[in-house]
Amino acid sequence: EEETKRNYPQRSMSEFLRGKKKGVIRLISIIERFILRNADHVIATCPFLYNVCQELNVSPLHLTLINTAPVLTPVPEKKEELRKAFGLAQNKEYIISISRLIPHKCVDTIILALKELPEKYSLIIIGEGQEESKLKQITHELMLDKRVVFLGRKKLNEVHQYLKAADAYILNSKYESYANTALEAMAIGTPVFLSRVEGSEDLIIHGKTGHFFTQNNPSEIATQLKHIENKIL
Repeated sequence: EEETKRNYPQRSMSEFLRGKKKGVIRLISIIERFILRNADHVIATCPFLYNVCQELNVSPLHLTLINTAPVLTPVPEKKEELRKAFGLAQNKEYIISISRLIPHKCVDTIILALKELPEKYSLIIIGEGQEESKLKQITHELMLDKRVVFLGRKKLNEVHQYLKAADAYILNSKYESYANTALEAMAIGTPVFLSRVEGSEDLIIHGKTGHFFTQNNPSEIATQLKHIENKIL
């Protein structure tokens, strides 16, 4: 995340772990390794992070894998009822993005993908962060103001209501572990579309329990999202 903030060349988590680091990134990496190797016990929340810990030479005797589980609040309302309550059209396809609005989440590319989709597709963005003004500017420049809704931060029960009201959940991160909101979407029954990156690859089986796309590729994102309209989910 610190590399992304400083606009360093993009690389995968594996490349980051094995590659050279400099400046403050190197210092942070040294501190993280020291903490992990000297902790009484380390709990990894997904298989990918378990493998990362092993690569950092954390002893298997002090390492446990406990997969993240979604924390759900009951949503008894029907999809149609939620849409009416939120002022969402019944005849549109709503894609929902839930994340911090920071560079490595790449929400801007999702907005670019929306431009390639038919008018009946709209995007709901839940979250706050340093990229918010930039994302709103991109939305305005692409003349998508009527198709992109920025809702800011929402309480957990409201997040789950919006997830149920939506037709698809999307995450375009450069890297992930187990994305909590993706797990919540799956538990609620909303189809998930994820960038094919380390971490997310442990979450779904492409074409069966969700859909992958090449990270940061707006045309491919748009192509995958058309599965909503075709009901191939």
